[in-house]
Amino acid sequence: MLLEPKVINTKKKISEIRLLPWTSERLSAFKYKPNVDYSMDEIVNLGPRLPCSWCRALKWKIETQCMCCSGGKVQLPNLEPYPEHLYSLLTHQDPLSEHFLSTICKYSGCFQMTSFGAKEIKEGNFMPTFKVQVQVYHIIGSLIAGDHQKPLFLQIYFMGDDHCEKDIRCSIYPEIKPELISTSKVTA
Repeated sequence: MLLEPKVINTKKKISEIRLLPWTSERLSAFKYKPNVDYSMDEIVNLGPRLPCSWCRALKWKIETQCMCCSGGKVQLPNLEPYPEHLYSLLTHQDPLSEHFLSTICKYSGCFQMTSFGAKEIKEGNFMPTFKVQVQVYHIIGSLIAGDHQKPLFLQIYFMGDDHCEKDIRCSIYPEIKPELISTSKVTA
């Protein structure tokens, strides 16, 4: 059954009216400003999140009720508490917290064991993104770096010298602070 042109035009107008408040926000996700509080914008505010009665996961009112824990059927073990030094960095109780939180992806990268093999594309102030074409794979390489090669990824863990490990990690990401990646702090 074909729709008459009048019906098609009416449906198109209704969808345009629904999107009308968004016209000023068109493509705004690509111009994200971290200092703007978007939570107060009535267009994007989804309302309060409500805790699941079984697992206490926070969900919006319209989300499926059993999506998180299948109505209490799935129970995860409690997480171990963070090591004290990491907890103080994450909760702004350490003088270096602001630096750590603003560069947390670089600190995480210091301890990666493989490479995703993607190049970073920076666009504006939003999250770094990359494009994947055709295939996704991890590059692991050998466990020991070759002669005259700088150790990378998993190879750093097999160097056997904590001081050299720290120096190499810092050379990969010059923005990081060596005192935050000492082996004793990582393994504590």
